Formats: sequence, structure tokens, C-alpha cells
Amino acid sequence: MLNDLKYALRALRGAPAFTLVAVATLALGIAVNTIAFTLLNSLALRPMPVRDASRVVRIYPVDETGRRHNLFSYPDYQSYRDQQQSFEALVASWRSAPAAGASSAIS
Repeated sequence: MLNDLKYALRALRGAPAFTLVAVATLALGIAVNTIAFTLLNSLALRPMPVRDASRVVRIYPVDETGRRHNLFSYPDYQSYRDQQQSFEALVASWRSAPAAGASSAIS
């Protein structure tokens, strides 16, 4: 196995352009996988930092065509909060949307 490693290093030293492309491809692949796992871990795998996270639900407004939207107006939120009887509490949270600036969701 040591001989194979020595042969591989000699071959890579003999073709510097190929070596550069191979190392850059590996570095890019490792970076993309690291970023993807970090995002997946922070968004989906980690539990929410609240007590009884399994009881938290997210409410979305639905228009007359059945399409779901992510935005509530603050007066709508206040109305839902004051009139709801199904939940222990209703809380609004604000998150930054990737393309459209800030959006809100009811948690």
C-alpha cells in the first residue's frame, strides 16, 4: 500500500494541472457538503430552543384558492391571538426571507 501511495504522489507531481484541478474539486466538494450539512443540522435536525418543542405548531394563512402564504399582518395576528381558544398561547416570530426581505410567521 505504501508503494501505491508513492506511485500516486509521483503521478500527481508529474501532472501539476491535473493535480490542481483534482485538489480544487475535492476542496469544493468538501466545502459544499459542510455547508449543506450545517444548514440541514441547524434548520431540521436540531430541536427548537423552546420548552416542549414537539407541541409547537406553525400557522399559515390560506387564500380562497387554497394557496398557502407566509405573511400575516400584525392586526390579523392580534385578532387570531385574542380570539383563539385551541392553543395555550399564540406568538408571532419574524424571520428574514431569502429573496423578499422580512416575513413573519405565527408560531
